[in-house]
Amino acid sequence: MIATAVAFSENDLVEWDSSIDGTNTGAVRHLTRSIENGQAFAVVEVDHELPGILECVPLNQLRKTKFGKPRQEASK
Repeated sequence: MIATAVAFSENDLVEWDSSIDGTNTGAVRHLTRSIENGQAFAVVEVDHELPGILECVPLNQLRKTKFGKPRQEASK
């Protein structure tokens, strides 16, 4: 886990503001750091009608939320 002011972990439901799309929601899939400057990012699966849309969002832009769609495993 990457240390931040707010602790995020995989599968957390989050929201963030985008200048293009407005407020987005999604679930954290992975935490990573930039090779260039060390900034912490979350790879977030965006709540979207098409599954699997991923976006890298700086951790300082994320807020935890109770809303959103938790990832559902494929039924057998």
